[in-house]
Amino acid sequence: MFPKKWALTLLISLLFFLPACSIIEDFYPKIDKEEVTKELKGYLKSKYQKEFSITKIRRSCTGFGASCAHQVDADAYAKGEPEIKFSVNYDLETRKSEDAYHAGYWGKQAQDEWNNAVKHSFRVKPGMLEIRVSVNEELVKPDSFPYYREVLGSMIDMVYLDIDVNKCEDTRESWKREAQKLIKLKEHLSADEVTDGEMEYFGVTVDEVKDDDKGYSRSSCYSITLDQVSDVERTMEKIHP
Repeated sequence: MFPKKWALTLLISLLFFLPACSIIEDFYPKIDKEEVTKELKGYLKSKYQKEFSITKIRRSCTGFGASCAHQVDADAYAKGEPEIKFSVNYDLETRKSEDAYHAGYWGKQAQDEWNNAVKHSFRVKPGMLEIRVSVNEELVKPDSFPYYREVLGSMIDMVYLDIDVNKCEDTRESWKREAQKLIKLKEHLSADEVTDGEMEYFGVTVDEVKDDDKGYSRSSCYSITLDQVSDVERTMEKIHP
């Protein structure tokens, strides 16, 4: 009797599993990379009047039933500008595209300007630091590429220095060290002629990131804009109230 019960259980499982596979396939439409590449190149060329290369095409997410399962992300760069990489998104259903070319363009300018200041202030491992530009897409024009500091507070909302650490240390000495790093960063940027008025558009975020057997997690250590950075004690109060 046992083999028959096992076979019946297997049959019932398959009856539920096969339709589920069909449903999942509906949520995960196949990606034709050649078609997506063609669509994205055409979209970018039409918008910016130049040729682009498309790399690393992947699904935006794989959550069951999630709308982003119908979307594709890709990395891109303009021909002759391989150092300015940015992301572009394509919706397989609506055939609409969005891109972050301006964020990548201005991010590279900010990175070049911040590089020396960051190197002398925050010593972190490669891959644990990123300069991120938050763009006001409503004000950005496809044919307008001014210097990033000229559009702070208008086309650019904020420029962030994002830093990942293995652990947020919660001692007075550790917070004092963080305050000293922030002060040094601000001093170096001031030496590079970043004005006090521009400092409110420059922010630093430090997150604790764990990726181990227990899974991936991210939690905030602190976040501050550079106009709030002053002496050690007051800066400590800002990052650790």
